[in-house]
Amino acid sequence: MSSGSKTVVGKAAQITKIEKSSCVGAFCAIYRSIYNNYIIQLFLSELYRKQLRLLLEGSNINNLNNSDIENLCFLFPTDEKEQTAITEILSAADKEIELLKKDVEQEKLKKKSLMQLLLTGIVRVSA
Repeated sequence: MSSGSKTVVGKAAQITKIEKSSCVGAFCAIYRSIYNNYIIQLFLSELYRKQLRLLLEGSNINNLNNSDIENLCFLFPTDEKEQTAITEILSAADKEIELLKKDVEQEKLKKKSLMQLLLTGIVRVSA
């Protein structure tokens, strides 16, 4: 809810299991809903980020109030099956993105290793 960086304000994560000895930071807020799986997708969306940027625009204080979040407007399907379908598609896309990011990181490491081998002369390329 509050941070020195506008890119961090409003960041969201879904907690699916709460232990008895859990705690939440001072600059965080907890929102509970029967629609948690759908709402987390909203909180991860670009539309949400755009609305937050508008709220924080022109301000040196990167701070949100509960009412700021509660007054955001989103289209919200009332049909639970539609919510579930949307959530499943977006969750699958999120997982695919994470896998692709890992692949990119692995390829970068391979490139770095190969460059090291080429620069040290351990591996030679014939013309």
